[in-house]
Amino acid sequence: MGENNPTKGLGGMKRKALYIIFLFLFIVLYIVIRKPYYSNNLRGEEGNFADIFINQPPGPNYLLIARVNGMEIYDYPQHPALLYETIASAGRVAEKVINFSELSVYKTNVILRALFSSFQLVIWVLIWLTVVMFEYFQNKIHLFLLIGLLSLSPIALESSLFLQIDNTVGALFIGFFCFSLIASAFLKNRYVKYTILFFSGVVVGFGKNEWGIVLIASLFVSVIFSKLFSIKFQTAVIISILSGFAAGTVINIVFDGFNYFAGFKLMTGMLRGETTGLTLNLQQFIKSWVQQNIERLPYLSIIIILLLVNIIKAAFQFKKLFFEQILLLFFSSLLFFAFSVSSWVDSSRYFVPAFFTSIFTYILLTPNQKKSMFQIILFSTIIGIDIYFAPIIQPFKQIETYPEAGCLMDIGTARGFINTDVDFVTNSLGDKGQDNFALKYNTRVCER
Repeated sequence: MGENNPTKGLGGMKRKALYIIFLFLFIVLYIVIRKPYYSNNLRGEEGNFADIFINQPPGPNYLLIARVNGMEIYDYPQHPALLYETIASAGRVAEKVINFSELSVYKTNVILRALFSSFQLVIWVLIWLTVVMFEYFQNKIHLFLLIGLLSLSPIALESSLFLQIDNTVGALFIGFFCFSLIASAFLKNRYVKYTILFFSGVVVGFGKNEWGIVLIASLFVSVIFSKLFSIKFQTAVIISILSGFAAGTVINIVFDGFNYFAGFKLMTGMLRGETTGLTLNLQQFIKSWVQQNIERLPYLSIIIILLLVNIIKAAFQFKKLFFEQILLLFFSSLLFFAFSVSSWVDSSRYFVPAFFTSIFTYILLTPNQKKSMFQIILFSTIIGIDIYFAPIIQPFKQIETYPEAGCLMDIGTARGFINTDVDFVTNSLGDKGQDNFALKYNTRVCER
């Protein structure tokens, strides 16, 4: 027995070295694949987040909407402020080593997109760490290959390059929650287990209002489901998550109650519009829902496949399911469907939390995936989607805007942010909104 230990230790070291090599190659591939996209122009609302990252405007008005007589004008975002403060904090760290004022437009674009893509890279590393840390996951090579393929999927590529909220801080907050939940399932030290769950609840409380609502709904449904089918769960796990979420929510409200409650107002206003359509014509609503999600297939297809596979896996191992698997399954499903029914969701970024939650769910439902026809079909399907729906690389074009005296240019925030000598009003306000804004500041909008 003693003679076998050195061999076992050597084998363990080789495996660890192999895992680290995979991580290194993955990070290199992640950057190399995205590098051609980094030089794409900043567009529209991305100027807001570039400004938050570089200039860190004080709340509650975080969004740059205009410049009048050389003075920047900001508006409130109607989302919890800690989302924007997280991006601003990342910017404060970056500015210690990068002087953005000395960079060209081209270099600013490249660096900003590279830095914003690192938010998702952190979650991919957490996924790798989940697989490596616990012996529960026996066929790690299978999961490593899956991680690699999914990181090349259309939603992963496209969303990782946006300067926005859901695909950056959203991925970070929700990804940390999923990692913490899986880790807690295997941790033996109760103090560490409940502490990590508490802080995972806190970060969800820091996030968008709708993420918190979906989490509470998922916990409620998971508890009911577990009771109905006699699946064991620990009340302390639920209390830890909910108490952490409550603490994070209170901090969010104390820090900036105006934007937190404005988030509810925004969400309920949009929900009212959706439910009105449902009430007036159910058939038309369903038709519209199907149509809009068909249009989203380039980036939804991967999530839909993961959700279906996870449901099938859960059904096949139903008698062996444990609470964390059920919670992640419901959380990923509800995150997806909550946004899929919304007609105002026009970008892949809204689905990024559901995307990463579905990946964590798959991992927790796949402790020992043996080579099979099912595995070959799944991998082949993902490869096909990666190739067929690959985002188009758009060549970089220098942004040029020439200022006009005595009026506000009708341009997007991104162009206004980059061209600091131009007075402008963001075109996201619409013609009427721009005219009202110009009237308020005793000026006019330039000829459209």
